[in-house]
Amino acid sequence: MNLNKPLQLLAVCAMVGFGACTKDSRLGMMDEPGKAKVAIVNIATPNRPTATTAASGQQGYLMHMDNILLYNAALITNKTTGYFLVDPGQRSFRVDTTEIGPNVNFPQAAVNTTQLNAEAGKYYTIFYTGKIQTPEVVVTTDDLSRPPAGKARIRVLNLSPDVPAVDIAGRLTTSTSPSSVLFGNITYKTVNAFQDFNPGFYRLELRSAGTTTVLGSFTQDNQAVPLFIPNGSVRSDFSMNFEAGKVYTLVVRGYRDPSLAGLGQIGHPLSVGALINIYW
Repeated sequence: MNLNKPLQLLAVCAMVGFGACTKDSRLGMMDEPGKAKVAIVNIATPNRPTATTAASGQQGYLMHMDNILLYNAALITNKTTGYFLVDPGQRSFRVDTTEIGPNVNFPQAAVNTTQLNAEAGKYYTIFYTGKIQTPEVVVTTDDLSRPPAGKARIRVLNLSPDVPAVDIAGRLTTSTSPSSVLFGNITYKTVNAFQDFNPGFYRLELRSAGTTTVLGSFTQDNQAVPLFIPNGSVRSDFSMNFEAGKVYTLVVRGYRDPSLAGLGQIGHPLSVGALINIYW
């Protein structure tokens, strides 16, 4: 079993990014129909449990499958492994917290073990959210079927611990119509089914479900990479470019009230990132 050969990198259109998907890696995923494909995404805030340890280095996860270390490098917040090959059957995924530093061995602590019954030919993503020392886990089965010609395929996953339910409303930037709800009433740790949309640049709002109340003030606007960093003009909407033939997962993440994330460092503020699961 080749654990260290990611089949495809998922692109994160957010505060950090990965390389774009390639045709060669997409074809590689199709070459192993007898294997399951699993990706791991770390959305958990890197806060420390007490103020006395808040000045320590950045924390991340060391990931194990069936007690075998998958990668030597720790997975930090808002990063993903991309898909890797997994033998079918009951698989056990364990994450250990560790600090990040050059040429230093830091203490490790196991904080979660998740069981996955992996089926041949299926794609899964394991998301870790909440606080890094006590993560909550969401496992999705990923429909990576080809979108209809000329369409983009999109779903939304709510991983913001203090936002109970959200809508995402929006419109194409070329449209003069008011924004309408594109994804409605997505509660914490749930994901809606994939939907097909016309491609293009969209102006989007993150709303409290069933209302027109916009959650968060987003401070930078970029067509493909929305960044929520405290500089520039404040906006209540943001833009994303959805391309035909691509399959996206939008991830609502961070905290509406970052102080809830714990003592020490400021928790990640509320934001929306986009994973490009695959493109055709």
